[in-house]
Parts: sequence; C-alpha cells; structure tokens
Amino acid sequence: FNTQELLHVIYTLEEKSNTCMLFGHNPAITEVANLLGNKEIANIPTTGLIVIEADVKSWASFAEGKTTLKLFPKMFK
Repeated sequence: FNTQELLHVIYTLEEKSNTCMLFGHNPAITEVANLLGNKEIANIPTTGLIVIEADVKSWASFAEGKTTLKLFPKMFK
C-alpha cells in the first residue's frame, strides 16, 4: 500500500460515482490527502477523517480539491 497505488484507485474509479470513501494506512493516506487537498496535514491519525471536495469531470482529472473537513480523535477529548 503506497501513494501511487492509492492514486491509481482514485483515478480509475467509475465515472458514474461522484463520491469515494477511502480507508488506508500511513504514510500513503496522509500523502494523498496532501496531494489532492489544499491544506497541509502533518499526519492523519488512526480513525482520522479528511473530506476533500473537487469539481471535476472525471476521477482521472482529479488534481486538487478543497479540504473541507478535518476530524481527529484528539478533537473530542
């Protein structure tokens, strides 16, 4: 599981899907969030959630979106 494999999954999603939820491990999940989102994240912890939205015509053209939500467990202590 690495960044390139995860990007391949995203870029080859069916075009009829307009939402995608990914689960993964670091460092790939944090690297992909930083590549596709617009906010720098040092580390997505276990059970962390990041939402990235983008207005693109196809998954293959997804280059940069807007990071609209960041929820980490420490926020709920």
